[in-house]
Amino acid sequence: MKTNYSLDDLHLFVMAAQYPSLTQAAQVMDIPIATLSRRLKRLEQQLGCRLLERNAHQFRLTAAGQSYIEQCGPLVADLTRAGDSLNVQHHGMCGRLCVTAPNTMVQNWLGQCLSDFLHQHPNLRLQLKLSNHNLDLVSDRVDLAFRAGMPADSDWVARQVWQTSLHLLATRDYLQQAGSLTHPRQLAQHRLIVSDPINLWHFRHIHNTEDFTFRPQPHISVDDNLVALKLTAANQGICLLPGYQYHQPEQEKLLNCLPDWQGQTRPIYLLYRDRDLISTRLRTLIDFVVNWTEQHQANL
Repeated sequence: MKTNYSLDDLHLFVMAAQYPSLTQAAQVMDIPIATLSRRLKRLEQQLGCRLLERNAHQFRLTAAGQSYIEQCGPLVADLTRAGDSLNVQHHGMCGRLCVTAPNTMVQNWLGQCLSDFLHQHPNLRLQLKLSNHNLDLVSDRVDLAFRAGMPADSDWVARQVWQTSLHLLATRDYLQQAGSLTHPRQLAQHRLIVSDPINLWHFRHIHNTEDFTFRPQPHISVDDNLVALKLTAANQGICLLPGYQYHQPEQEKLLNCLPDWQGQTRPIYLLYRDRDLISTRLRTLIDFVVNWTEQHQANL
């Protein structure tokens, strides 16, 4: 007996056997009777035995068919239930979403964005994996990643949702003690707080478009923007941070050291595995983030 038969043909056989005639089975299953007959015959040929005695008006199971359906019927039912369950999980607004993002991004705008999303979809379960270092998106089973800067995961779909500008910040007290700046080359004489991975600082003059690139020698190096912000607010030096950090209480203590120089802009990307074969809940989250950032662009 051949065993390379189609599971789809087996499913048709189990379903068709519930009806008194081939015609009725084809009508209820919404399949042409010729197609149904051909596929049942193909299954019999692959199994090497007759499963049904059939004519135009009725059909019945042979002894082999009855034995076969008794053994295969529960398996087909289990497969059907598994498929239905997967369909609900994939297309329903329930289940788990795993999202990874930098710590500071969630502590600022992204935390509010995700909270607003969950208010609209309370049946979803959100798993947040926060790290200022890029996780392995496959082994950590990540559904959606937020990344600042050009992503290196070329196998994933990368969708830019917005971009944030970088600002050179210090307190008034620090600048009074250490001296103010007129050009970014003077940064070499200052205490610098470098927040990884922003370890190469690019500037452009807003009037004459002069460009200047500077590799800082840090007095303090840290891998968390919020810690860098707090250290800067405590008069420890000058830092270069994304604009959304301005939503922190330390904002009132900080000044833009070089208002005539614009810091580099950093794009914010969404990364996800597939463009088409994604769950409804993930697609809904992606669309929500895109719309949310468009509405809040001025405040980010």
